[in-house]
Amino acid sequence: MQRGLSELHLRCRHQIDRDADFFFWSKTLVKLTLSNGCRIKYVPKKEGFVIFPSLKSLYLGDVAICHVHFDNLMASCPGLEEVFIRNGDGQPFPPSWTGLVSGDLMKRLVIYSHVPKYTNFYKKEEVWLDTVNLVYFDYSSYVSNFYVMCDMDSLVEARLDLRLWESTIPYDDYDDDYFPMNDFRTFGDVSHLLGAIGPNVKTLHLSSDSLEAIYFCCNFYVMFNNLVTLSFESHKDKGWQGVPRLLKNAPNLQTLVIKGLLHRATGRCGNVCPCFHLKRNFKACVCRSCELSRVSCLTTMPVKVLEISGYGGTRREIQQMRHFLGKLKCLELVKIGVQQEADNSDLRLNLMALPRLSSKCNIQFI
Repeated sequence: MQRGLSELHLRCRHQIDRDADFFFWSKTLVKLTLSNGCRIKYVPKKEGFVIFPSLKSLYLGDVAICHVHFDNLMASCPGLEEVFIRNGDGQPFPPSWTGLVSGDLMKRLVIYSHVPKYTNFYKKEEVWLDTVNLVYFDYSSYVSNFYVMCDMDSLVEARLDLRLWESTIPYDDYDDDYFPMNDFRTFGDVSHLLGAIGPNVKTLHLSSDSLEAIYFCCNFYVMFNNLVTLSFESHKDKGWQGVPRLLKNAPNLQTLVIKGLLHRATGRCGNVCPCFHLKRNFKACVCRSCELSRVSCLTTMPVKVLEISGYGGTRREIQQMRHFLGKLKCLELVKIGVQQEADNSDLRLNLMALPRLSSKCNIQFI
């Protein structure tokens, strides 16, 4: 440190306390990594002094630090351009992140916070993000009650993994007209988070949990006017309730990437999916003809490239591909990534035989 170190990666269960003054007040340190249970007992704070004036990249991975000293550390690095925060599963100490990140120069922000046994951290604390010049944002966490966000006018790419506290299966039999889907007391509220990301983001990646969070935890419709590429994951136990809302509000979408087509059939898969959910103990009409008569939002989508990975050629997957090819009128290229154990010859023949609404549509296997 005394010789002008510019990069330091400290991965050990070492304790940094008041006796480690040599560690602080570095004028040359540009990149700092603290991880693997590193315990920070003390971060100096003096009015007018900056601990790391040249620091641009900070990685905090599973560190033990109280909230006060965490805030002191972040406030003492005014030049940060990249911040990575990780509170992983199974760590023996409470989450170090306080729910606050601020920085006018910050370009990349990655937050991974998965410590579900500390429920009060998520259900009572607010998440504050004041990063107006952010270009890349990766956020993976359980849904909090409230998000305070600045306008992310420079945002280009975002990845969201928003996990709910409770299963949404009990709500599969309800329609929007009967179910107050924005019951924040149960699921949380991501309205302001999406509202900050939506208007400017060009590439958006969503986990299968995020699809449900967007549907159940957003109380207003967010427009994704600049969104060009949308990528989301599917899971056999998660629904597609949020997909119709996303597609309807992305008028300039060009590329749609889906990792797996199998998902849980619900009463609100919408008109982007041909799967049928037989409702139980409900008053609304459930006949097959009414389900299929709904006008699909896919017919107005400008999507030119459709990419599917993990394709297995099951009956449900073939039905879904028939639905996409028969509704997306602007398709020019369909990329199919086939599972290794699938029968490629029959699978390819079945796909190539499906009718296509777009005369320009070509199917490519990758």
